[in-house]
Amino acid sequence: MRFSPLFPILSALFIFTGCFQREVRIFPEPDGSGTLEILTTLSDAFLRYAEAHAGLPPDRIWFHEQALSHAASQYGGGVRYQEHDIEAQDGSKLFRVRYHFDQLSDLSLDINLNAPFLFRPQTPSAESLPRFRFDHEPGLIKVTPPTLAKPAGASTHVRIESANVRRQRREQFDRERQNLMSRGNAFQIPPRAGPEEILKRLARDMMIRLEIILPGELISSNARFIQEDTHAAETTILLFSFSGDEFIQSREHLKRLAEEGPGAFEWHDLRDFPGVSIETGETILIRF
Repeated sequence: MRFSPLFPILSALFIFTGCFQREVRIFPEPDGSGTLEILTTLSDAFLRYAEAHAGLPPDRIWFHEQALSHAASQYGGGVRYQEHDIEAQDGSKLFRVRYHFDQLSDLSLDINLNAPFLFRPQTPSAESLPRFRFDHEPGLIKVTPPTLAKPAGASTHVRIESANVRRQRREQFDRERQNLMSRGNAFQIPPRAGPEEILKRLARDMMIRLEIILPGELISSNARFIQEDTHAAETTILLFSFSGDEFIQSREHLKRLAEEGPGAFEWHDLRDFPGVSIETGETILIRF
């Protein structure tokens, strides 16, 4: 079928804690070029937290032209910053950023669960983040998911800490708790809240989604998570989702994260997280 100009392959990444929501959209042209649009909505609560934590509001840290131009490379070597705008909404702000890519194959999208405050997996290199890659051929789109294979020879997770390290971690947690409680205590953190209680409050309603939305005529024979909407004449292929509500139901995972903090999990643990659906391994073929 004919691929009409700027018909969106909609790739949406939602990060939602009642305060943080992100949507990433890919609009390809028939020749494989196109626009990458990123919409980030931050509630007043999150804006107050971010400003208290960093000392500056997000629009002076993350959302200004120099920072956004520099950030373009994280989405691919051929991706270039185009424009951005900030829109005030009821109880929040919407930050809209647009990038241009010459070829769909220039794009790669990482899964990063450090948004906000929840996971900082042990993998030290950004090159090792789970990554979805895209490619375009006449009549065919390819999506290559991450493998998330456990490294050969990897040992069972063991953490050994000295008393000094534990003390430093407790002091850091106390500082973070006070930071969360500052500026009007936007997250309603109790003064004596422990790590598990705070994690429950921050993870509640958190949702991350990475998906491709296609017109009904496009088909994929090997994607696992497909939902067809006959009323809207479109098909959604879910590449990744994470539910904070489901995660905090696991006492084991919550306790491990609360006790060990950043680095409690490896990326290859991701498939075993409660509330996670993810396409991995085999290349997804989408034909039109």
